Amino acid sequence: MAGGINGIPLRLKVLNDEADENKTVSLVNEALKDPSLIAIYGLVSPTQGTKVIKAIGKHKVPFISEISDDSLFASYPNIFTIKTSASDDIRAYTNFIADNYTSTIFIGAADDRNVKRYREALGPVEDRVDLISIHRLPARNSPRYDRAIKAAIAEIKEKKPGIISLSAGISRATDVLRQLAIAGLDIPVFFVNGRIDYAKNSLQGNLYFGDLFELDPMTPNVVNGRLAKLLRQPDFDRLNALDQSEAIRALSYLDILSWLKEAAENTGQPLTPGAMRNHIVSRLLAYRPGRRVFHGLARDWSFTDSHSRAQLSLIRWWVKASDRPVIWKTQYKPDGKRVTQIPVAYFSIDVMRIVSVDSNKKSFDAEFYASVASHQNVGLERFEFANAMLSQDNGSPLIHTRQIDGSPPAVHSHGKRRLYKVSGSFRFDPDLTRYPFDQQPFTISVQARDSTLPVFVQPPPANLRDKNIFIEGWRLLEGSNNSYIGFDTSTVTLADNHMTNQEVVNFYNYKFTWIAKRLTFNYYLRVIIPLALIVLVAYASIFMPTARVESAVAIQVTALLSTIALYFSIPKFNSATATLSDRIFVFTEGMIVLMIVSSIIRVIVSHFKSKIPSRLVMAFQAITVPALCYLMVRYILITNHDAGAVFAGKSIKEMIVLLIGFG
Repeated sequence: MAGGINGIPLRLKVLNDEADENKTVSLVNEALKDPSLIAIYGLVSPTQGTKVIKAIGKHKVPFISEISDDSLFASYPNIFTIKTSASDDIRAYTNFIADNYTSTIFIGAADDRNVKRYREALGPVEDRVDLISIHRLPARNSPRYDRAIKAAIAEIKEKKPGIISLSAGISRATDVLRQLAIAGLDIPVFFVNGRIDYAKNSLQGNLYFGDLFELDPMTPNVVNGRLAKLLRQPDFDRLNALDQSEAIRALSYLDILSWLKEAAENTGQPLTPGAMRNHIVSRLLAYRPGRRVFHGLARDWSFTDSHSRAQLSLIRWWVKASDRPVIWKTQYKPDGKRVTQIPVAYFSIDVMRIVSVDSNKKSFDAEFYASVASHQNVGLERFEFANAMLSQDNGSPLIHTRQIDGSPPAVHSHGKRRLYKVSGSFRFDPDLTRYPFDQQPFTISVQARDSTLPVFVQPPPANLRDKNIFIEGWRLLEGSNNSYIGFDTSTVTLADNHMTNQEVVNFYNYKFTWIAKRLTFNYYLRVIIPLALIVLVAYASIFMPTARVESAVAIQVTALLSTIALYFSIPKFNSATATLSDRIFVFTEGMIVLMIVSSIIRVIVSHFKSKIPSRLVMAFQAITVPALCYLMVRYILITNHDAGAVFAGKSIKEMIVLLIGFG
């Protein structure tokens, strides 16, 4: 690994167990015998984990896995997981069932550890929830499998529970849903284990018309905000070939390696591998909630007390026969022995126009309608626009909000809806490297006003979002990657009241983002065409007779001064790097200087007896200038990806016509 740890090279070794439990044990034992081993990362299956957890725990090597069942390793200080805590998921499930239903039937796989854990979790709420029965399904190839499913379906038809709790994996869960659909039942089903979308895709037309629920850390219809930003950078363009979950997982690998590297550094002195392992564990244990946070490429990282990733799993709700989920109206956040309820606001924005875009002030004005619906009667007053411009007089946001509708709940709605008209000034962070052919994100960032009263936001799916947006001087780009809602957790680390420990404050931030391309017609009219004419006049002067070369030099010097004057007459931006416009002017000035210098040389050689040197200089001017101009145009087209697609395969004549009208 480049850089190593404290100057010592780091070797990364990949071991593939090919999903074979026996091979997993063999490879782990082999790794543990390596005296230079300082950390292990890997493993997804709890079944495989049970085979090696004890050996890794006794070895005390830092081990970061993807096993969600924290009961397997919570007692080992050296073992962590980047998955959310199964214990927290169980508590969220229990509270959801107790708050919304009075009875349940549990169907689980015979080899599933979750059945016992979830059964025990329902114990404290049995006065509110009746656990009618538990059905354990054998393996699908068992002769008892079909009878077990039929018995469960028969009892469901007879007892009619409020909800079915299903923990049977994808294949068996699909079979259960299929039989429920055939039986004509539409009782809600909670997927304790497995993904609903995988099961729905396997039903092959036997749609299940009941509500479906599952636990997942991702809010539907949103993208990882950091990933969306990285995808616009050339260094991460390979991630575009992956879907969001695969890309986040790839970035998580990078984060973990960087995290381990950071934990191993700053020891003050060289350490033996054993001492290094102990040092890494002590550093990782410091990343507890409310203490420290590692800011990674994919997300902010910290651990719970059970060594799981400190991130809340959300209850996702697939409304009857829908093809995509939303998050349930109330979410449950375990906080020590308590469970805090967090309301959900179903939030959408319809932008009318974006005007007064100022790249120097890094601001724009926007007018839009905001719709907020919530079962807990949450309105826009619970939110703030995190990127709102602030008044220089009193520091208040330059936002005007007016409620124009307070409709009661409608049929199939998500609670009381309120409609607001909002106008104001917002900040944005333009990257002007490619100006004037740049693409910029215009973002309206929403988060709860008070971190102690968080609200989760559920935006609409892409096909229901506003696509007809007027942006003054810009053209909105088409495609799902150019109009999205990003989610990120803004983490603020502060000192506690006693100034003895760190305290972490989290804000859930939702960014409604539109990518637009700057319209370049004015730039062509005010810059490109005048520069082209100036260069053309200077270039034409090189064909003047040798006796008039001094006049040619005067024309070229005038062209240089005209270029410099034009540069200072156009708007300038407060950019830390040179823009493409700056590079165009530097190139043009360089071209004219080249013509001036070569013309001076031509004057000098004109006094020679032979005319060959003068002709060679003239030929150099005649060939080099058009060639360099052609290369510059190619560079501009490559830099401007959108224009490159437009000009692909076009002749020079067609390109000139398009250049004049482009934008």
